[in-house]
Amino acid sequence: LTLNMGTSVVESLIFLYFESLGRSYTICGLTVLVTVIFEIPIFHYAPRLLTYFGAEALQKIACVAYIFRVVAYTCIPQGHIIFVLFFEPLHGVTYACSKTSSVEFAARISPTGYESSSQGLISLIFGLGSVVGVSLGGWIEEALGPEVLYRSYAGIVTIGLVIFYVTISMDARLSPNREI
Repeated sequence: LTLNMGTSVVESLIFLYFESLGRSYTICGLTVLVTVIFEIPIFHYAPRLLTYFGAEALQKIACVAYIFRVVAYTCIPQGHIIFVLFFEPLHGVTYACSKTSSVEFAARISPTGYESSSQGLISLIFGLGSVVGVSLGGWIEEALGPEVLYRSYAGIVTIGLVIFYVTISMDARLSPNREI
């Protein structure tokens, strides 16, 4: 939920922030290209990544990539928009790792034959995160500025990551024989 709140803010408002950094339409287009270039190999190797790291680790990687990226955006000096391209690959990492892990979680928790229904429930949670994320994000950006917005969402995603880590750790302790 918190990661989707954060990603919805980036997907909806980031080009407005890039404008304050000296946006060029070429750079905005290149950011999309760079993002997708980094998503493709992650999706291609998703089964291997799930086997090697597991869905939990991929979700943690997605969160850390998001946190680092949005904080880095706020450190780019005005007029140096080109630096965005150094951090934009992390968006591909966030998106691909998050989607891969959420599909795995849905498959794992759903009864056989109901995997699609579980995906629908996850989409509902993602949708809720998007609505809350963009609504709150628009207000924060208007009232406090984009730097506060992106750093605040880095904090929100960090809180979500900590809660996720604690719950996964507690689950592992309570069910030591269960594979997670």
